Amino acid sequence: MFVSSSQARDIDREDIPVVDIRVLFDDKPDYQRVGNELRTAAESVGVFYVKNHCIPSELMGGSEMSRNFFHRPEAEKSRIRANNTRRGLLGLGGARMEGRNYPDLDENANYDTVRCGEYIQR
Repeated sequence: MFVSSSQARDIDREDIPVVDIRVLFDDKPDYQRVGNELRTAAESVGVFYVKNHCIPSELMGGSEMSRNFFHRPEAEKSRIRANNTRRGLLGLGGARMEGRNYPDLDENANYDTVRCGEYIQR
């Protein structure tokens, strides 16, 4: 399924699906149910929350660091534009899933801890 940028829409936070993955940690994990919920959320809305993931809260702070980075002005982010090692910023449409002939509709950054740390401290 391909969603073009012209099909993109704003949604309210309350409309973002929440997928509870607690059943994956049960004696008999229900992979099928969770997989179906993740697929449905990804295909219908494009984003989802995951709850009961067992990731300690002290490790979750990276999401704020990511949010802060991607909300910076384009000129500032472009200082770490990706190079031939694919480390750095891949702007909007700069990545492509293997086997697809159209770009992803997001921007992302691949970095190592030293480069990221140097950028954030500036």
